[in-house]
This record gives sequence, structure tokens and C-alpha cells, in this order.
Amino acid sequence: MRAGKRSNLISPAKGKGREKGRRVVRRFVMFVRDNGPIISLGIGTTCIVAFAIVTEKTLHRLGFVALALLGVGLMAGITWAKRHLTELSKPPDTGA
Repeated sequence: MRAGKRSNLISPAKGKGREKGRRVVRRFVMFVRDNGPIISLGIGTTCIVAFAIVTEKTLHRLGFVALALLGVGLMAGITWAKRHLTELSKPPDTGA
């Protein structure tokens, strides 16, 4: 390869491919921004359930199960609040 020419492998994408890539990244960032707390609570709750399965003492197991149920309740509450806040932010129907 000559010094003046650039290979397609190292040059940035141009045109439609670049715009498509930006749209994909933008949609991913929006998804993580909107659902990040629910995703992180799900991961944490899954870890707590794993601790409950591994733990041998009944009292500790009940504590882990209670924490897991609290995590599931929090995820449901966040989802419910998000849905209702979205409905409240819509303009009212005039019915005309």
C-alpha cells in the first residue's frame, strides 16, 4: 500500500452505513437510559436469589428471599410509575 492511500479497513465509515450505526447507538443509549434502573435491579435481585439458593441456614435464606421479593416489588413499582407518568404527561383529549 502506498503512503498516500488509506485502506478501507482503517478509514471511518461514510454515508448510509455511518448514519445507520449512529441510529443504532442512539437507540441503545436511549434504551439503557430509560430502562437502566430496572435492568440493574434485575441483576441485583438475581444475585440475591443465587445467595438464597446457596445459603444453608434457614434464617439467612428467608432474609435473602425477602430482599429478592423487595427487589421484584421495586421493579414493578418503577415500571408502574413510569407507565402512569407517561400517561399523565400526554396532553388531554378534548373530545371534539
